Amino acid sequence: MPPAVSEWSNLVLRWIHVLAGIFWIGQTYYFTKLEGRMALDEEAARAAGRTPQVWMVQAACCWTTACRTSAWGPE
Repeated sequence: MPPAVSEWSNLVLRWIHVLAGIFWIGQTYYFTKLEGRMALDEEAARAAGRTPQVWMVQAACCWTTACRTSAWGPE
């Protein structure tokens, strides 16, 4: 590989790596804020006398789950 191409590819790959790190940190703060907001909604539902929904946040997906009682779970 010619030295000029090697230098430019190295530069591009380094900047992609830097941007990926910035996006990763930003995503961490975003999902932390999102989980805090969902906790506030859960507290508001309890205060209103409704059964709160359980939210699980992972990567870019959000799921709502239903609480179920069983022999192993909470009563």
